[in-house]
Amino acid sequence: MKRIVAVLAFFTLVTQAFSQDVALPTSEVDAIAMITRTAESLRFSAADSATAAEAFKAMRIAGIRIEYAYRLVSDALEAGLGSADMVRLTERIRLRTQLKESAVAREDAIQAMVREHIATRAMVSLEATQTQAQVQSRIQTTSALENDVETQQEPGTQPKKGK
Repeated sequence: MKRIVAVLAFFTLVTQAFSQDVALPTSEVDAIAMITRTAESLRFSAADSATAAEAFKAMRIAGIRIEYAYRLVSDALEAGLGSADMVRLTERIRLRTQLKESAVAREDAIQAMVREHIATRAMVSLEATQTQAQVQSRIQTTSALENDVETQQEPGTQPKKGK
């Protein structure tokens, strides 16, 4: 768990460092165009790009500044959040918008939502990688055991071939 938190913290720092060097949009039209380019460069589908733009629009309706909403959506795309994740995020943003709270509180809540979605995505990827490594290890162990059984046959007998 500590490793995951450390990896996520490192990812966040690296993302922030690189995103500060990138030109920020000055209008909603610029931001949506930049989100579309980001999605295309990351090889997302047109549907994923449109869903990311909808998440951006929901953030703007919630009162999030253009630059900040753009960064949140870009970070989410770079973390691999696709259409399904963006739809869930947009729904949560719209629900949060209905609450009577300050713009700063909404901004913090939405940032936490994006980070939560990114962390969940990272956990799923980590679990898939670990599962794949375990399967590969079992395959190698089974293969090694089969080779040991074949080499330990009694003298004068034929080694068993694969079935």
